[in-house]
Amino acid sequence: MICVFFVPGMFGSTVEYVLRAFTNELDNIDAEILSDGSMHSFKTQMHLTDRTNFVSFFSQRPESVSVVTPIYPFNNAGLPELLELCNPYISDSDKKLLIYADSIEYAEINMLFQYHKISAGTKISFGLKIFCNDNFENVRQWNSAYTHWDQMQHWELREWISLFYKKQITEWLDAPTQSPGWQLVSTRDLLNDTEQTLEKIIQISGLSKNQKNLTEFASNWRRSQQYVLDEHQLIDRAVSCIITQEDFSWSSLNIIAEAMIQNKLRESGFEILCDGLNKFPTNSIEFHKLLIGNNNA
Repeated sequence: MICVFFVPGMFGSTVEYVLRAFTNELDNIDAEILSDGSMHSFKTQMHLTDRTNFVSFFSQRPESVSVVTPIYPFNNAGLPELLELCNPYISDSDKKLLIYADSIEYAEINMLFQYHKISAGTKISFGLKIFCNDNFENVRQWNSAYTHWDQMQHWELREWISLFYKKQITEWLDAPTQSPGWQLVSTRDLLNDTEQTLEKIIQISGLSKNQKNLTEFASNWRRSQQYVLDEHQLIDRAVSCIITQEDFSWSSLNIIAEAMIQNKLRESGFEILCDGLNKFPTNSIEFHKLLIGNNNA
């Protein structure tokens, strides 16, 4: 069995597809890269997303499953606990792979992938629950009548996300130190050295590459991810231009990208006049007028 732990958005479906489509040993499936860049066009063998199913699967170990893809963390179990729960059921012949983000930059990029492929994806469209979930921390700070984050106005939800998302991604960054004995693959390598990293994953999994054109797939897949990396670069440029008042305009952004801009401005010493700001400015000069902090106080 090949066990692939990953955070949603970190290409777990892509890895499973490559293992099953481009190796001699597994079932030679076929699927397409969707318009959002995801590989949600095929049915995964065993994608574990909650603690009950996680424990049930590993205690039973069905022989029909060659690739299992648990996510981490669960709402009620962090990565160390999940590894502790499954380790007794993993044998020396099993292959253990964990995908992780190696920096805040790539953790933020993964949040954008989560938005585009899971919150508002072509095949999967779960809304903002993946970001907010059951996190009700300080919701009433905006309105004492609120009982759930989905009652918040756009500006309130944006500010709330901007305040907590760095805390939320800490566990992703800690993953390598929490998973001794597991083979590690970073999203940076998957995005910047795609074909070689996929070949490495095949080797780690104890499989051999078949005659299908992995080079072509890797090229097409990588091209389909570029829009998210471009978006992250735009966020950084927007923040820089807002602070320096260099004239720069951009198209309307999603709420996660907006929250990142707000967070990065805060970390640079600026809050913004955000009360009632449901429509974010899309020009750096206009945005600069909203800054509070440094010489803008």
